[in-house]
Amino acid sequence: MSDFEKPPKGEENHEEKEGSIEEAVMFIEMTKQECAMLGANDMEIPTLMQLAKDVKEGNVEPAEGKKRAAEIKGSKMDYR
Repeated sequence: MSDFEKPPKGEENHEEKEGSIEEAVMFIEMTKQECAMLGANDMEIPTLMQLAKDVKEGNVEPAEGKKRAAEIKGSKMDYR
């Protein structure tokens, strides 16, 4: 991408932001499926569903959403 094609500094590139939101939501959904396969999901599934919603609504940054989802899965794996 040339300097002429880049958005002005300080302005977000909407397409890149949307892509990262979609990527984060997909990651969270995949993590939810993996947790479901592990069984006994009293809190993991609802927490991941809320996390995906928060990312979609912009209340949680995509990178933070992915990090939290990975932590939820990690704690689930430790508990097994």
